[in-house]
Amino acid sequence: MADHKIELKIHDLKASDRFEAIRELMHGLAVQGGMDAAEAGRIEEEILERERLASTAIGHGVAIPHARVTSVAHVRAVLGRSVDGIAWAAPDDRPVHLVFQFISPRIGIQIHTEMLARIARLAQEQEFNHVTIRNLEVNDLWELLDNH
Repeated sequence: MADHKIELKIHDLKASDRFEAIRELMHGLAVQGGMDAAEAGRIEEEILERERLASTAIGHGVAIPHARVTSVAHVRAVLGRSVDGIAWAAPDDRPVHLVFQFISPRIGIQIHTEMLARIARLAQEQEFNHVTIRNLEVNDLWELLDNH
């Protein structure tokens, strides 16, 4: 992933459900990307619609809400963390503690699927306990993702 420009921020979630979490994280993505309210709202609705169709929780305390959109030139991601966890209709019924929400360009599907695959492998192999979640920094996350 080093060949692609990816912006990432970490956000401590205040949300109590998955839809609130997606909205909260979309706000972070909008601010980070300098999006206008209309574009951010459109992308948020796309992510929410995907979530209504099927949960993006993959188990192991991780969810990956995402969308491919025409209005961005490179991947933008925000990591939401919740020490208490959020009910997310996960396949293993565990609450979600880490939410990797990202948007990527509609063209260039490779980086989108690579992000999904790396996050899924990381979630399956890495034990994210409360201490890890609380102390996780962006550089630590990049190192973990680059190794998966």
